[in-house]
Amino acid sequence: MFDITLFDLTNDQWNAIIAEHPVSADFAVRTVDDIASVLSAARGALADRDPGDLLACPALMDINIWEVVGDDEGVFIVVVQVSPHAAWASRPLHIRSVIATGVRGSDAARAALELLLATRNDLLIETAAIDTAADSLAAYATSIGVQEDALDAIVHETASAAAVVTNNGGTGTQIAYLTQQYGPRGALDLIRRAAQARLTPVLAAAG
Repeated sequence: MFDITLFDLTNDQWNAIIAEHPVSADFAVRTVDDIASVLSAARGALADRDPGDLLACPALMDINIWEVVGDDEGVFIVVVQVSPHAAWASRPLHIRSVIATGVRGSDAARAALELLLATRNDLLIETAAIDTAADSLAAYATSIGVQEDALDAIVHETASAAAVVTNNGGTGTQIAYLTQQYGPRGALDLIRRAAQARLTPVLAAAG
């Protein structure tokens, strides 16, 4: 059994990284080495912190980047070490397809790090057993502020007959149901959708 705790980068964590490793205004992700440098900086700032520190992100030590050697430069895979003897690898990724063109400076560096963490989360959920994934997804939903009411509509969309019973069971029951229906990766996508829907009214009000 391996730890499939899911991590998203917080603003406080990012601020801690750039405080120790400032990013120049003209920084851009042009090569796989650029992504590796961002990962190295993040590890230095966050990975070795005390487990009780809210800025700690031990998941960074599980992530490795392997460049794919071939005719097309800029292709790489993300490898997540899940135990001393096992690792999961992503599909090949290309810098052009995952890093926004024209993004520079701190935004470019943060986008690269968030890509690595999101890929790690996806790999762990895709390879987890259904029951283990549901538990991890429930904890993840709580950590990003997705509560029971945010999932009500999504559960209703999937099966109205079962929706009342499922929604009355709380967030854990909802996520277990969605994981059974859509698999771990599908449930993760739905949780992200619920989180985005929760943020949209806040962003609109701020604008």
